[in-house]
Amino acid sequence: HDISLLFDVLQNLRRFRLSNLRIHDDFNCSLCREVTKACVHAGALDFGKKALWKHNVYGLAPSVASAHHILTYAKNHNDTNLLVEVMKLLKRNDLPLQPGTADIVFSICYNTDEWELINKYAKRFVKAGVKLRQTSFETWMGFAAKR
Repeated sequence: HDISLLFDVLQNLRRFRLSNLRIHDDFNCSLCREVTKACVHAGALDFGKKALWKHNVYGLAPSVASAHHILTYAKNHNDTNLLVEVMKLLKRNDLPLQPGTADIVFSICYNTDEWELINKYAKRFVKAGVKLRQTSFETWMGFAAKR
């Protein structure tokens, strides 16, 4: 209920800002990150995913950092379904893949023994030109050696 109220306030704030205020460019990204963090903390993941939409009625600017909060939740709960949903949202909303995203994604796949999933996302990260961190690469290769 509190998260629903938060999103109602955000929608009203957006209307107010459009008519009255000038706000720094990074304000929306920071706000989106904090809103997503609150949604994850409250367990309201559907609202957190709404914050990742490119054109949302709340005036939030989605960012990869916001997605990382949800992916970290998925990692802590070994939730591959949530991982797949968030990765679809990243793609659909043109959010760039980053090395930190690969760390979290590969870790989830490794912990849940999802070889096909790690291969699918590894190809996507490499194709997008993401420079994988040593930890991501070691997780991927360790998983390959384990198979």
